[in-house]
Amino acid sequence: MRRVRVLTLGLAAVATFALGATIATDKLPAGFESLIPNGYRLVSPGCTNYGGMVGITFVAAKEFTGHHFHFNSEYNVDLFFYQTRKG
Repeated sequence: MRRVRVLTLGLAAVATFALGATIATDKLPAGFESLIPNGYRLVSPGCTNYGGMVGITFVAAKEFTGHHFHFNSEYNVDLFFYQTRKG
């Protein structure tokens, strides 16, 4: 009985992936690097693709230090693109 469950779960996972399941990466797609401000470092990039929807998220951070101060600056970017039908 256990082998049947494992086989069923494996086939369901393959079928879901083949039908356009979510694909997530921890890299920023080419062309989006220009959104990172000069002097900032990329902290947490991510890209998710699910059928007709794509989501791109990242954080860019920079530290500022001086004689009497120390603080961080962050840019949080969330972009979502949807494919719609032609009407």
